[in-house]
Amino acid sequence: MVKLKKYRVLVGLSRILLISVLMLPIFFSGEAEASSQAEAVVVDSIQKRQLFDVPKRWPDRNEIVALISKQYGIRFSSLLKFCDAGGRLDEACHIAHIAMLSNKSFDSIVSLKHGDNSWSEVFHKAGISEDVIRAYRKNIAADMLKLRYGIDHEISFVLIDECYRLGDISRAAQLAVLAKMDVREVLGMKRINNSWDDVAKLLEVSFDA
Repeated sequence: MVKLKKYRVLVGLSRILLISVLMLPIFFSGEAEASSQAEAVVVDSIQKRQLFDVPKRWPDRNEIVALISKQYGIRFSSLLKFCDAGGRLDEACHIAHIAMLSNKSFDSIVSLKHGDNSWSEVFHKAGISEDVIRAYRKNIAADMLKLRYGIDHEISFVLIDECYRLGDISRAAQLAVLAKMDVREVLGMKRINNSWDDVAKLLEVSFDA
């Protein structure tokens, strides 16, 4: 059984924000400008790839900006301006996330973040409580686990509250699907002195399947 202290779970969950933008459906309705302009960027990029027969596994910067715009209902032009000025995509995702939760503009949140303060301080300045942050991150993690592995939200919430690593939950879920077992049973097979590959061998399945 592999568990992690609660404060480290929050740190780990914060890292899936940008990943969730690339994986999950749109759960929040944004402004019309954000949606239409973002969709146009994605469609244009896909058409150009098809026209020049360019294989590509990951979206380019503008496509990711468009996806962030759609996910959080932030104007595409505001996000692009931030990135053109040297802002990183992970920073843009953090700011968009805070803007959505606080119901404030993207630019107003940009003004709160500087080199001398942390994201936690920005959350606090934006008036967002820890309970809201925790609930949102749990929902994002549960949505991802449901989408990829079919785990019920209630089960995901319990596992996260019990301080399991998100990576371990994902690995266990993948093996549970392959072995047709309950994810909690598979999690119970993981010990400090064995690896997930060892668990897969015990179940006679493979991550490569």
